[in-house]
Amino acid sequence: MFNRGDEKFKDAISDFDRADGKPLILQRQFALQKPYQLVSSAAIKLSFKEQGADWDGFYKSHPGSGGFLVLSAVGFNKDKTLAIVYVGSACGNLGGRWGFHLLEKVGGMWQRAPGISCITVS
Repeated sequence: MFNRGDEKFKDAISDFDRADGKPLILQRQFALQKPYQLVSSAAIKLSFKEQGADWDGFYKSHPGSGGFLVLSAVGFNKDKTLAIVYVGSACGNLGGRWGFHLLEKVGGMWQRAPGISCITVS
């Protein structure tokens, strides 16, 4: 696991903290094999509140869905070779995976930094 005091990650963590506090507006730009819809966190919360306080309510608002994903802003180090992002997914009361991912740019391609993880699974 990385920690906030590790000099290698310090800039990326600071940039993540700065970027994560700003609201973002995502646009549909990915051609994926599965259909997807961009929905605000407020709309997700509302589907639980208006349709029922459990997952049945969510699935009434989003039929055919496999749940939802949460993506944070990305924090980069100064030379853009390290990145930190928070990703979460949920599909039911006991189904979900949440965590921070540290990515490293190697040979022009982003990959998970080896030996670094911070994941919660239910």
